[in-house]
Amino acid sequence: AKGVVLPPDMQRKLRREGLFSEELLQYLSLEFISNLFTNDHLIQLLQYLFIIAPVKKSSAPIRYFLPSALPPLHLSEEEKRELTQTCEPLVLLFKNKMIPQGLFLALAVALMGKENAPKMFLDSSVQQLRYAIHLDCDDMNGSVVLVDSYDWLELYYTGLPGSHCRKLLQSIKDVLPTCADTLHYDSSVADVVPTLLCQNKHEKSVPVHPAKLTYVDGIMVATCTEQKKL
Repeated sequence: AKGVVLPPDMQRKLRREGLFSEELLQYLSLEFISNLFTNDHLIQLLQYLFIIAPVKKSSAPIRYFLPSALPPLHLSEEEKRELTQTCEPLVLLFKNKMIPQGLFLALAVALMGKENAPKMFLDSSVQQLRYAIHLDCDDMNGSVVLVDSYDWLELYYTGLPGSHCRKLLQSIKDVLPTCADTLHYDSSVADVVPTLLCQNKHEKSVPVHPAKLTYVDGIMVATCTEQKKL
């Protein structure tokens, strides 16, 4: 069978930025039943399944974001240090102590498709990675970086400090159940536990790990989850 050959600029845009327009479908030689299923229907289906999201701030023709096409890379330690100069990340722990397959990318797409505030848009000023997606959030005067750390989800907010952490957490909780349902996961997958990364000083052999949050007399206290293992 003859392979699909895309124009170089289209390939570059897709591989480096995860972006494409409907023009790309013309090169796929897809055979649909006329008037029953069209390219428009395919685009709608991919959006419904949280595989792609329209880039709302883009000019015509409409571009779509396909995060699974991005380079399969993580943020470097240096890039993470730069982000923590503004604030420490909010960490979300999942029931099975790992992010269910496909949920991270579906979450990013779902956040871009939210119609209610805070609305999020693709940040075109930075290099997007498959495991680190940057979203602009005009409502919060900053941007949000979603980081897939395999065992947990890290959320970085790059704007001014304030009460945005709670808004961001609520946005995640609003879309997670729909993402989990679309991927045919049990509804309990959407039950996440918010926490922070442990700030205790450990030996270099101790990996980065989340802290356990408890409340003592109404005051939040973070305790190390690795202390008993040392």
